[in-house]
Amino acid sequence: PVGRADIEALRLPMAPRGYRMADVDEALSRLGAELAERDARIAELESALAGVQAAAVTTGTDLFKQPGDRRGDRPAGPTGQEDVQGRAEEDGR
Repeated sequence: PVGRADIEALRLPMAPRGYRMADVDEALSRLGAELAERDARIAELESALAGVQAAAVTTGTDLFKQPGDRRGDRPAGPTGQEDVQGRAEEDGR
């Protein structure tokens, strides 16, 4: 992956009728700063997610359960499977 240091180290070849070097340097500098900000935000979100996941494991919370979802409210049957017929009746099937 391209990182901020890669972009800051990039130097485009000069040409008689090419881009103005100052403009290119400014654009690359801005791009490098944006990538650094993005990477910091991703790291922050990944850290927060890891914290939430760890808390869910500790408390036994189902992170994927939607509000109003009754799955998991009923104890499992003798085979470890939920009551499929009862669930189908709840869903109106």
